[in-house]
Amino acid sequence: MRQKSVRLQKELVIGTRLAMRGPLAALALMVACLTLLVAMGVVFVVSRIEAHAPVDLYPHLVAQVLAFGSGLPIAFAGALEAYSRDRSEGVHNLLRESGFDDRGYFRTRALGLFGALFMVVGGGTLLSGVVSAMFARTPKLLGQTAIATMGALMFAVSFSLLVGSVALATLAPRGKRMGYIAFALTFLALELLGPWFSMWLPLDFGQIISLRIAFDKVRTGVLPGHDFGEGLRAFILIAMVSFVALTIARAELLRFERQRAR
Repeated sequence: MRQKSVRLQKELVIGTRLAMRGPLAALALMVACLTLLVAMGVVFVVSRIEAHAPVDLYPHLVAQVLAFGSGLPIAFAGALEAYSRDRSEGVHNLLRESGFDDRGYFRTRALGLFGALFMVVGGGTLLSGVVSAMFARTPKLLGQTAIATMGALMFAVSFSLLVGSVALATLAPRGKRMGYIAFALTFLALELLGPWFSMWLPLDFGQIISLRIAFDKVRTGVLPGHDFGEGLRAFILIAMVSFVALTIARAELLRFERQRAR
């Protein structure tokens, strides 16, 4: 058990480094740092102007900006043509010589992409929550900020899981143009077909008819006055879609390997 845990940690570290390579990932990190600096400055100024400033709103806002301003570019940088790049740059052979089989290589890539996304989106969200809590003037507002940060972190986990899975399934085995098209069409299809799929789901799940609603319910599920069960069901749906995407990604890797062997 301990050996397996060490192995997974090694795969996570290596995969995260692979996902963070390139100028696009560096630019995404710069955008994330700038976002956090601006957010901290806004929280500081607003809290000075207004004694009861709603600092509990900032963790979710920061999570949204980080997800779409930095998370998507990191997903593109980490997944686009990943399989062919790993072979042309010798990464695949190096991992093979280090004892990684095909499953280990796939896990490394998947865990690394999840880790890179959550490191930026989740880490930045947590930092913004801590800073916001520092400027909460009352115990009640402090508690609200802590709970709001938990909700924003749940959004970050869901975003990292789903976007990482879909990026690996669509971008990794394809070239730039076809990869971007496949990525965009996948999310468009998930949004458009959501109402149709909801008709085949149990009633409690059928109310979650789009990814936007699912992400929002995951976040609000931990907030007071909201239904925790709805948030849990939304997270289960996101996990199910991510599992399907990972299954497709694994099949695409096998297809890529067969084409390379010809």
